[in-house]
Amino acid sequence: MRAEALARKTPLWVLGEDFHAEGVEALPEGLAFTLRLERTGEALRLTARLLGPHQAENLALAALSGRLLGAGWEAVKRGVARAENPGRLQRLLWRGRELLLDGAHNPEGALALREALRFHGLLPAAFVLGFSRAKDHAAMAEALRGLGPVVLTRYASPRSEDPKALLPLFPGAKVVEDPLEALEEAFSREGRVVVAGSLYLVGEVLRRLEGLPAEERWQ
Repeated sequence: MRAEALARKTPLWVLGEDFHAEGVEALPEGLAFTLRLERTGEALRLTARLLGPHQAENLALAALSGRLLGAGWEAVKRGVARAENPGRLQRLLWRGRELLLDGAHNPEGALALREALRFHGLLPAAFVLGFSRAKDHAAMAEALRGLGPVVLTRYASPRSEDPKALLPLFPGAKVVEDPLEALEEAFSREGRVVVAGSLYLVGEVLRRLEGLPAEERWQ
C-alpha cells in the first residue's frame, strides 16, 4: 500500500504513525477517545455509543476519512456520536434484563469480545453460543472459556454446527437447540446474557425477539 500510494502520489495516513486513538475511556453507554493527528498537531476528543476498546481505532479511521473527504470537525463529532453497529456488542433490554449481541465469529472477534466485556465491566454474564461449521471452534472456545456459564444452541441453517459437537470444548455447558429457549436458560443463571459466535445467530435472535419467524439461511 505504501508503494502504491507513492506511485500514485496519493497521501497515505497510517494508524499508529500519522494519527492515533489515545486515552480510550469506558463510558456507561459507550466509549470516549482522543483522535490525534501527528501531521497537523490537531487533537479531538470523541465519544461514541459503541462498546469495546477496539472500536476506538475503527472510529478513528472513519473520523479521519470523513475529515479528509471534506467534513468539518463538528460534523465528524456528530457522526461518531451517532454511529451504530448492529450485531457488534449491541446492547438491548429484554424483559427488563440486559442482553448483549455480538457476532464474534472468528478467534479475533472472540478475543475482542472478551476484552470489551472486561473493559466495560460487563461480567459476570451467561453466554448463548452458536457457531458455523468450518470455523476455528477451539480457538473461539479458548477465548470465551471461563467468562461465565454457557448454553450452546444453533441457528436455522445447514451451516450451523451441531451444538452437541461443541460440548467437549465447553465442559459443563448445556445444549438447548432453540435460541430463544437457550436465552431463557441463560437468564436463569445470570442477570446479563451475551449471544455470540455467529452473525447468523445474532440475526435470528433479533428476528425472534421481534416476533418474526427464523429466516433459514442456506448460503
